[in-house]
Amino acid sequence: MKTSEWIDISQPLNNNIATWPGDTPFSYEVS
Repeated sequence: MKTSEWIDISQPLNNNIATWPGDTPFSYEVS
């Protein structure tokens, strides 16, 4: 393994993602 490889730690997109108080909640729709 190369030491310069990226490691993806992104969360999957879903409606249960935590938000900061006062922020608009995350939402998405599959069309």
